[in-house]
Amino acid sequence: MLQRAISPTKSNLESVTEFCYVLIHPVTHHIMPRINPSKQKKRDQQRNHIEPRYHTQRWRIERKQQLMREPLCRICFETDTITAAQMVDHIKPVRLGGEFWDERNYQSLCNSCHAVKSAKESRLTPGRGISEE
Repeated sequence: MLQRAISPTKSNLESVTEFCYVLIHPVTHHIMPRINPSKQKKRDQQRNHIEPRYHTQRWRIERKQQLMREPLCRICFETDTITAAQMVDHIKPVRLGGEFWDERNYQSLCNSCHAVKSAKESRLTPGRGISEE
């Protein structure tokens, strides 16, 4: 939640040329540190997918339909754990030849399982001498 840290008044309005906004933690109400704009831009670039299809209406519909078909994390379910799925993952990564729009290539995963699977897959980048199996 953004809250104004400096409120302009008639007495300081002329001296306040730029308002300073800070982030307030929604639960603890502590002031969270401001992020350098250049660092924030770099974080946003890292967070955004290179694949533009993830930002389309079609993907949002596909994702919602997949989570409705398979609301539990597939990997957790196979280990007898019930966890709500939060991500739709491509079983065979698109960059390794998987079909982007093929729903047979989708699986629902929790954030934790998706992070583990993605970390393993990041080592399977073509050209690094690692098998693409």
